[in-house]
Amino acid sequence: MLPEVEPKTEVRTRWFCGNGAVRERDDGVFEVVIGGVIIGWFSRGEPERRNLLLVALSDNPSIQLGDLARAFGLSAERLRQIREFARVHGADALFVRRKGGRAPISARLKKRIVALFDQGLNIDATYAKGGDRSRSKGIDLIHGPIC
Repeated sequence: MLPEVEPKTEVRTRWFCGNGAVRERDDGVFEVVIGGVIIGWFSRGEPERRNLLLVALSDNPSIQLGDLARAFGLSAERLRQIREFARVHGADALFVRRKGGRAPISARLKKRIVALFDQGLNIDATYAKGGDRSRSKGIDLIHGPIC
């Protein structure tokens, strides 16, 4: 290979209509193409961009929703959920990241769990006594949250 010429990246194409496809490049970028023109792109870490493109394309009556979902690597049910979310909350809500993680425990529950540990019970025994619904919260109280 010539030093000035860079090798082409391999592209995998999944069609959702006669002239529309999602092209996955080797670098992890997905290009959404209609009629040979890239109308948008997203990467695995950007579900918001993907979802916005999905919602926009799903409004086109000539595109089969099952084919669209498959081309984007989703199930038809997941596409339905995304469309419903955008319908209820608006397209702008697709860009609001929800915070993950566990909900904090109440002060009352924390006090109860600590009391059970003070009695010498281990995590399994505390869980069995109904100190908490989640065994891992007892670990968090002793060692601090893992994440």
